[in-house]
Amino acid sequence: MRRPCPNDSTWLSSNPGVVQRWLWTSLLAAVVTIAGCSYGEVTPVTYEYAKALYSITNRKDATRLDQVHSQVETALAQQELSEREARWLHQIVEDAAAGRWEKANRAARQMMEDQLK
Repeated sequence: MRRPCPNDSTWLSSNPGVVQRWLWTSLLAAVVTIAGCSYGEVTPVTYEYAKALYSITNRKDATRLDQVHSQVETALAQQELSEREARWLHQIVEDAAAGRWEKANRAARQMMEDQLK
């Protein structure tokens, strides 16, 4: 007895849910690939914090993380950056503080690179 193969057209036609799931998964993957993970344009103040965080995470300088966190809070209170930008910067600080230095470094770098586009 022959076992059905996923490449067999009769198997595909008798399992439309599989095809539909594959199409939705492919569409989602294409959208994520095209859109990417981008920060978009940020304020000059946010860019300066991204540069500082890139340097801090590159050197794994945990002593300066609290200082940057406080400075971001102050800049947010003075409306020098948006809440969204503050969340992004805080996430970078949190990743670094949790020992995810490379992830934090990549995020800070990505924020800076997104300003060149």
